[in-house]
Amino acid sequence: MLVHRNAKTTPKGRALIVQRVETDGWTVTQMAAAFGVSVRTVHKWRRRYRDGGAGGLLDGSSVPRRMPRLTSPARVAAVLGDRSEVELWGTDAVVEQVVAAGPALASRVHAVAPGDAFTAAGFAVEVLGGWHAVIHEDIPRIANTAFLVDGLVLHPGDSFTVPAGFAPEVLLVPVGAPWLKLGEAVDYARNVGARLTVPIHEALLSSAGIGLIDRQLSSEGVGVAPSVYRRLDQGEPLTVPLEA
Repeated sequence: MLVHRNAKTTPKGRALIVQRVETDGWTVTQMAAAFGVSVRTVHKWRRRYRDGGAGGLLDGSSVPRRMPRLTSPARVAAVLGDRSEVELWGTDAVVEQVVAAGPALASRVHAVAPGDAFTAAGFAVEVLGGWHAVIHEDIPRIANTAFLVDGLVLHPGDSFTVPAGFAPEVLLVPVGAPWLKLGEAVDYARNVGARLTVPIHEALLSSAGIGLIDRQLSSEGVGVAPSVYRRLDQGEPLTVPLEA
């Protein structure tokens, strides 16, 4: 039986939830507490059972139905088609969608998973991570890859991946997303302990929000010590390893 990695219940457990509430007289609140899920989740499985019977309690695809803020596979395929020197590495799902949009690109689109390593544009890249951070218990998790470049720069993607046993020179820390709050970004940067922390993943933030993030993560606010926080302007170069 395939069950989503972040699922707190199996189809059998969901059937028991429905039975206890619909037939045995348990309250929704009691069932939520007994199974360690939210009241909303109990209502969800009752609704799915009413709409689809036992089949409605099965897991669906783990691929989100719609992620409108992501670059479309067709757009990625178009960029690769225009630039023959460019290659792409990503999860199985990403590769599948890009190749479907541009079958001729298959030789330049590579699926990777945690533990893999490859060379891109002369840089040695290690693949870390594994799973996207949880947005909500009702939203299935998808695969996520974190990339460690030359053992120096960590891009965690949509996760709080911490390298085992060492600290990178530079951490690219996500600061704005449906799956995180500011305190988590602070704790993550502190746990990684990079010499330099640079913010990324902030397209959802307003200019006022970006200013607030910068103040809190810098020495003016709670900070990310022992790391130093620094925002890079668009196109600004950064030399790594960092100077002593």
